[in-house]
Amino acid sequence: MMEEKLISKTPSEAFLVRDESLKDMNAPFYKWLRKNGYEHAWHKGHYGCEWVHVNITHKLYAYGMPGIGIVKATGNHAITIDEFYTIHDIYKKYEGRDLMD
Repeated sequence: MMEEKLISKTPSEAFLVRDESLKDMNAPFYKWLRKNGYEHAWHKGHYGCEWVHVNITHKLYAYGMPGIGIVKATGNHAITIDEFYTIHDIYKKYEGRDLMD
């Protein structure tokens, strides 16, 4: 018997953003995230990884951890910082508007 798939039962996801600069916890992208209202939301520190998990819906981020998949990567693949900016800008224009507006 096949298991019924329900979107409401899927695990949470976040964009997996990867860039060499993210090895530095003072990287410009982290500063940009905080400036734009994103909060660090993981109980572990910075491990010098070149990736970060970013949840655009809840404006949360977590530094990458070697060998640990904190959340499922949206689209099952990492994206670049520039690609994240594009996605962010698309959704930014709808902030404060009704869902179907």
